[in-house]
Amino acid sequence: MKRKVALLLSILLIFVSIAPVTDVFAASGIKVQCYNGNRDTSTSSISPTFQLVNTGTTEIELSSVKMRYYFTNDGTQTDNFACDYSQVGASNVTGTFGTADSADADRYLEIGFSSNAGTLSTGQSIVVHTRIWKSDWSAFAQTNDYSFNASATAFVDSTSTTGYINDTLIWGAEPGAATVITPTPVVPTETAAPTQTVVPTETAAPTQTVVPTETMVPAKSLDITFYNGNTVDTTNYLALNFKIANAGTTAISLSDAKMRYYFTNDGTQVDNFACDYSSIGSTNVTGTFGTLSETNADKYLEVGFTSGAGTLAAGESAVIYVRVWKSDWSSFSQANDYSFNASAASFAHTTTITGYVKNELVFGAEPGIVVTPTPVVTPTPVVTPTPVVTPTPTATSLIPEITIEKYSIPENDAMQFVENLKIGWNLGNTFDAHSCTWLTDELAYESAWCGAYTSKNLIDTLKAEGFNTVRIPVSWHDHVSGDDFQISAAWLNRVQEVVDYCIDNNM
Repeated sequence: MKRKVALLLSILLIFVSIAPVTDVFAASGIKVQCYNGNRDTSTSSISPTFQLVNTGTTEIELSSVKMRYYFTNDGTQTDNFACDYSQVGASNVTGTFGTADSADADRYLEIGFSSNAGTLSTGQSIVVHTRIWKSDWSAFAQTNDYSFNASATAFVDSTSTTGYINDTLIWGAEPGAATVITPTPVVPTETAAPTQTVVPTETAAPTQTVVPTETMVPAKSLDITFYNGNTVDTTNYLALNFKIANAGTTAISLSDAKMRYYFTNDGTQVDNFACDYSSIGSTNVTGTFGTLSETNADKYLEVGFTSGAGTLAAGESAVIYVRVWKSDWSSFSQANDYSFNASAASFAHTTTITGYVKNELVFGAEPGIVVTPTPVVTPTPVVTPTPVVTPTPTATSLIPEITIEKYSIPENDAMQFVENLKIGWNLGNTFDAHSCTWLTDELAYESAWCGAYTSKNLIDTLKAEGFNTVRIPVSWHDHVSGDDFQISAAWLNRVQEVVDYCIDNNM
């Protein structure tokens, strides 16, 4: 009898110890869906985009959940993390890096959540948009990464991206693992219900009266060059890079100027705008959306300027880098967009971007209208400077006299060269020939280090204040001297432009 009771108790104990584990596993089910926002084979920024789905029968504390994306660092540099967006708030998403030991993964990014992220109810999902980059912004080769998916353009089940609850693997397979864990969802029909709907206030532009024949007004003409920073056809954000120049003869108040980029929204979602950089200050740049009815354009972004942007003198220019994305981060198809240019890799002229001064069209052609404006893009050069690289040794200096004693420069032979130069101005590391991906192109260096944009007005002012020499360092990256380094025409043209400013002032 004692033996039977002991056996019965043993069976009950086994049942009690096993049953709760089985229930917890079934109740706490998750799956991880993922796609790469940037699918370039070589890139300085990896963009894993996650969707976490609760497939279980009970709500989950998000602070108990983790997801991992596996990749190769392709070097020894320190990795960096940023969360660009999540319905639970980007500040409630954490990112830490760990090491792995696999041919296709020596690192992983582990996504977690703070206690303020809350819970995820049965059948609900959240999205998390992240980025990874190295401390020196060198490139990753994505094709050898365990979690990389070159073909997915929207969320798909990803077993190479793992999911954990309380540090227990619930979804996917770690690199080198023989078993892929994909729990059967307890909830047959998944209903995505984001905890929050982001609805920015959209300012609709009034319907404009189209004037078929464009009249170019020389006193307030604009010259706009442009390129797409992101040329992937299917993408969840548009990267639009503008350069606006005053091609007229008088200064333009930037608050009177506007530019428009035309695109198809590919849906009904609300669009969002951000200015990442501008030589006049990103806070002085505005963005509003308008609607129209054309096959290749049902929306447009209108870029404008605040009164704080100041004026644009004749011949001066300003650059503006902006982004557009939808409130739910769904994809755009860029190939059918009126203003999209897949081939330009730097600033190029296009009539599909329109420019306005005081709401009057002065550049480009609106969708559905054929306009052949008077060219303003190739003005006849007024100045043909003597090349500064081969000066005539006997040239007569036009530099006004400045007493050397006033600036306490030692009077000795070693300083004779400095005396000839007189007082100079150092532009610093502003004209770097290196194209850094986080600044999109090398021209952005000019103001990226908190330096002043080198305008003609700046050089004129320096001359008026008694400066007679301008030092223009052209790079501080040692690899620029490599035999295979390519210097862009845009960079050379910009340096030549500043050199011309100096020559015009006999500097």
